Amino acid sequence: DAGARPVTPPDRLERVLTLHADAPWFAGHFPGEPILPGMCHIEFAASVVRDASDAPLALAAVVRARFSRKVVPGEELRIELRREASPPGADGETWRSVHTVNGERAADLVLAFVSRR
Repeated sequence: DAGARPVTPPDRLERVLTLHADAPWFAGHFPGEPILPGMCHIEFAASVVRDASDAPLALAAVVRARFSRKVVPGEELRIELRREASPPGADGETWRSVHTVNGERAADLVLAFVSRR
């Protein structure tokens, strides 16, 4: 179809996750006082971007990762992403991801993705 063009995700994405105590990411981190590992914040944000994109994207770099609040079982994690300008000639996308619990900032990430084509 001559009129077809690739569909890209919008410039803003959001997902809300309820973090159940029996979720595997809490296992062993830490016994008796479980908290959400930083790598889970990164993977949750990356999966939102990958799920919204029609192009196959791979996480290429964690440009920035700041964690400011523990996230524990039973809490609701709000992930808000905004596409940022990528450097000229870059083969991919850059996204900023802010994670909050009850309006309190828990993480601030900047993730760079590259196309897998």
